[in-house]
Amino acid sequence: MVLGGATTLLLVASAGCTHATLAPPRPASGVSQFSLPHPDSQPNSITNGPHGSLWFSEERGNRIGRITRKGEITEFRIGTPNSGPLGIAVGRDGKVWFTENKIGRVAYLLPSGRIIEFSLPAHDSYPDTMTTTPDGSVWFTEWGSDKVADITARGIVKEYPVPTLNSEPDGITFGPDGNIWFSESAGNKIGRVTAGGVVTEFPLPHPASHPDGMTPGPDGRLWFVEHGGNRIGRISMSGKLSEYPLPGNDRGPDTIVAAPDHHLWFTDFFTGQLTTFSTAGGARDVSLGDANSGPHGMALGSGGTIWFVEEHANTVGRLDLAHYAHRLRGGS
Repeated sequence: MVLGGATTLLLVASAGCTHATLAPPRPASGVSQFSLPHPDSQPNSITNGPHGSLWFSEERGNRIGRITRKGEITEFRIGTPNSGPLGIAVGRDGKVWFTENKIGRVAYLLPSGRIIEFSLPAHDSYPDTMTTTPDGSVWFTEWGSDKVADITARGIVKEYPVPTLNSEPDGITFGPDGNIWFSESAGNKIGRVTAGGVVTEFPLPHPASHPDGMTPGPDGRLWFVEHGGNRIGRISMSGKLSEYPLPGNDRGPDTIVAAPDHHLWFTDFFTGQLTTFSTAGGARDVSLGDANSGPHGMALGSGGTIWFVEEHANTVGRLDLAHYAHRLRGGS
């Protein structure tokens, strides 16, 4: 039996001799993984949608995918070749929005499967991550043009320049204060855009931290990962920063969510794990069975689940929080 992602030794008989062979690692209890229909699709981001389904982007596969709670996958091919879909978000009206990073466009998918694309003012803007707001607005970062932008259903784009040049805006989320917050991967700052369009930046204490994914936390603050700094960060709505070092030196925290159990979870790209982090401090790793699977995007699902995509393993994964917690306590 394998618990918590541990490995066991299998005894294999061959030509009258017995050899000890290391069994392949298995994912931790509570983790399910679903292979994509097409190889090398490179799933990037995932978001929750209506009726308990999750939607995800396939950067190399040039498709948008949908997965049900049972693991049934449907794919929608993007007509424009090599568009590089990355960020994805479902609007209040049910439209599935996504960025087309390689061609400088933002698009949405209709229930019929038809895709509507809108070109951004700058072709090399490299639109990246997306988020939505309670009023139905759709926001995204422009990694290549140092801007944060919103877009209407008619394709009207309003851009907000980031003061720091070559800042590479990356992660983005809607904050508890009603403002849009974003991370600057190269600028090494956290930024905020108010409803009036005022952009404010908050520098991080350590250089080359490369802040990435962000999420509102259970404590009324925003939490973010430092992909290059091996830390988790927290920022108050007034801009007060705190940082929490992670154990080990070879991590690559990427996307972060706040779970119903008041813990934070993030994907660890370099180690092929999910990690749970308590706001009181302390981290616990959850094995996905392959250190090179490349877990990237992450989203909350229905029924106490966390969903994620694995770029290198070409899978969509699900973690059942209740099942994982039960086994952690020693249940069967």
